[in-house]
Amino acid sequence: MFRKVIGMRPFCLILFLIASLPLYAQRRVSADVTVKMIGNGNATNMTKSVYCSSDGRMISVSNTKDGRIFVLTNIQGETSIYNENRKEVAMDNRGLMLSTDELLQIFLLRRATDMGMGAYGYQLTKTTREEQYIKKVFEPKKQNSNCSRVEIVFDEFKPIYCAYFDHKGKIITKVYYSQYALQDRFMFPTRVTEITYANAKDSIVKLDLYTNIQVDQDDPMFDFQVPVDAKVIKMNGKK
Repeated sequence: MFRKVIGMRPFCLILFLIASLPLYAQRRVSADVTVKMIGNGNATNMTKSVYCSSDGRMISVSNTKDGRIFVLTNIQGETSIYNENRKEVAMDNRGLMLSTDELLQIFLLRRATDMGMGAYGYQLTKTTREEQYIKKVFEPKKQNSNCSRVEIVFDEFKPIYCAYFDHKGKIITKVYYSQYALQDRFMFPTRVTEITYANAKDSIVKLDLYTNIQVDQDDPMFDFQVPVDAKVIKMNGKK
């Protein structure tokens, strides 16, 4: 799906070149994220703060009824979930949660050219162009994937649309990336709309809004570590 986006092609190219300049040895980006979800007759809202480092480390902090919850993970999926009130930490190294699941990290690691598809076992099979729009098609390397292909549309070099297809050729999820912001050579879509078709009659709409984006700021949260006296529990809650 190609959408007309107002803008000048030279200007988009300049922004991309600026954002692609050599990075510092270590870059850090943080943002506040509001997640709104509507589906199955329910509406939910949650907020979190995300801290990403270019070495792949990510920390997410959420305020819940049970106190602050810290999630620490990396690109290998080594994850710790720390409950500040209970002083308990659950750890899992099975790769169920990766830092690259967070869009902010994908852009920080400069994986926006394929939106991380390569890391998820997909390979580029086709590229087409229509005016300033570029469409890339990715297919899974293994046939047992639940998704038959992924199509990503770029406005010049910025991803603006992504679609996931099942094995019958039907779209199961659409994602729109918009309202790009450029700060300190870091370009990022601050509004992400995801539509998942749960069944023929219902869909789930998820909206991620990124605000207060900070680049290379000296925030102690980037270096947060789980206290050494935290009680270790299993992921299912058992000690």
